[in-house]
Amino acid sequence: MKVEAWIFGLNAAFFALVAPAYWFITYDPSGTSALVMTALLTVLVTFYLGFHASKMEPRPLESESVLRKTEDSGFAGTGLNELLQDQQIQVLSVCGVMSEMCVAATARGAMERGYDVVLAHDSHATFPVPPYLPGEPEVPAEHAARVAEWSLGDTVIITPLATDVRFAPRLKS
Repeated sequence: MKVEAWIFGLNAAFFALVAPAYWFITYDPSGTSALVMTALLTVLVTFYLGFHASKMEPRPLESESVLRKTEDSGFAGTGLNELLQDQQIQVLSVCGVMSEMCVAATARGAMERGYDVVLAHDSHATFPVPPYLPGEPEVPAEHAARVAEWSLGDTVIITPLATDVRFAPRLKS
């Protein structure tokens, strides 16, 4: 995002220079106001991108894989299984949002394909379940996430904390 911050910064400088020039050429208050507001907005976006760029991990390298999913399971139409097989991965740690949907579907998909699955209790979350009928209580999100964990059966490895999950480096063959 550093590149984007620089691009927006250059645009902000451009609009900051064009706005007074436009005023002196046209004496048009509405057009000048629009250019000033555009300059201010691009300054805002520049600072936003610059701030977040300093806190984000760098973009993936060319050698790193990025998979985009459109369905609940991370295995559906993504090539994830082939990538894991190529890398000879046998154990997965699954994390994410919507414990009862995407996390559970991906964990099930992994187990169906013979992978061992680790699910840290603090590495997934969901939303509260709203009442079905008026007067019924809402199911807290923490309870819904816990139920999603247990719905995976006894073959998933559940740990309390994501910091408890450790993987040993693979030896090159």
